[in-house]
Amino acid sequence: MIIVVLPAFNEALNLTELIPDIDRALKSEYRILLVDDGSSDQTLEVVAEFASKYPVKLLRHASNRGLGVAIRTGITYALALYKPSDILITMDADNSHPPSQIPQMIKELERSDIVIASRYVADSSVSGLSRFRHLISKLGGGALGTFFPAKEVRDYTSGYRAIKLSVIKDYYDKWGVLPISSKGFPALGELLIRLLAEGNIVREIPLNLRYDKKKGPSKLRLIPALVAYFILIIKLLSERSIRLNLKKNLGKS
Repeated sequence: MIIVVLPAFNEALNLTELIPDIDRALKSEYRILLVDDGSSDQTLEVVAEFASKYPVKLLRHASNRGLGVAIRTGITYALALYKPSDILITMDADNSHPPSQIPQMIKELERSDIVIASRYVADSSVSGLSRFRHLISKLGGGALGTFFPAKEVRDYTSGYRAIKLSVIKDYYDKWGVLPISSKGFPALGELLIRLLAEGNIVREIPLNLRYDKKKGPSKLRLIPALVAYFILIIKLLSERSIRLNLKKNLGKS
């Protein structure tokens, strides 16, 4: 089973294209867990319409709680209902991540635990990304890579990933919590670093980022995002288990 976690906040215009594209890309059994993070547009109506045509499960937040909380909601549901042998896909709901890349990501999981669709490897491409958003990604991801370096990882903040559900279950069974606690955008980096610290093997494939297909304004804000990255780095550096495990497992990727 392929479980696609889609955190969505006011993405009605993008979901009308994205959900059918996911269906076309996936030939095996799949389920979309769409986490509505307090949308005020027509997201709920769009999801209700598509749920009658596609395997879509709506998970709702009454208010906007942040990207990290939305992803955590989806992961919690997946762990409760699906098998460790299943595959978890996280991707943006703004139609910038081509679903056509999912089969390649799943294929790469045959020799890894986590696959990242990366903006910073050969043959990747980026269309329509603003300098502002590029700056935040480079600064946030660069800081995470400096403090928590891992072989073969270039893109710490890409939200487009394939993860063996067993990897997250193993983390939960060991620590009693999910590997994600941040509320905002830095949660993507936190999830990756915590799983890296457990010695999981990570591979990257080129991402064809299509930000030009996104409809609607960006939800990312410069100062709050950078402050949140700073807080995350301090938090992770303060955790002895993260420091020791990363040092022990460095180079396993």
